[in-house]
Amino acid sequence: MGAIYWENDRQERVSHYVGRFVNSEVFGWHLWLGACQCGLREAQEVVFLGDGAPWIRHERHRHFGRATFIIDWYHASEHLWDCGKVLFSEGSQATEEWVKLRESWLWEGYTKRLIDDLAQQIKVHRGRKRQALAQLHKYIKDNEEEMRYDVFRGQGYDIGSGVVEGCCKHVVGKRLKQSGMIWSRTGSSATLALRITWLNQQWDRLWSEKPLAA
Repeated sequence: MGAIYWENDRQERVSHYVGRFVNSEVFGWHLWLGACQCGLREAQEVVFLGDGAPWIRHERHRHFGRATFIIDWYHASEHLWDCGKVLFSEGSQATEEWVKLRESWLWEGYTKRLIDDLAQQIKVHRGRKRQALAQLHKYIKDNEEEMRYDVFRGQGYDIGSGVVEGCCKHVVGKRLKQSGMIWSRTGSSATLALRITWLNQQWDRLWSEKPLAA
């Protein structure tokens, strides 16, 4: 699933959904086509917001090279919590204090401070704790440019991928995951396509071009 959204002339948010049961490469082309239909080429500013997974990064590079790439804040924060739980155990006060301090650094754009701090902690830990710290250190360092949350907020950009997370529930789950439903790939694909057509307000256009047999 992908969500393309923008503000119209009345500063109202307009959303357009793209969804397919396909591999990432094919989906990337569908997302690009949907964005072009929504005005990608004419847009002065383009923001690509995602969780930083390798396939998402690859498709962004392939189709949306000029876009400002933002790693979803909640996924970044989740990595901090995962590391904190390994260091101090889940639900502990020490975990919360450790994470909240480093979340504040990330929120305010002090990624260099966070990277240096993690590098120092790696030196004094062993085993699982050292591994967790090393993984977090690499994640922040690799995505530092896409985690300038102070800058992005200052520019008025969204930093959370709640729109696409929500559309997974609203577009897919609400229609295809009801109690007792069992789908074939053909049936689920067709139903998803119709669902998206309806939500994108293209229903009348579809049936005017493909009239049902009498």
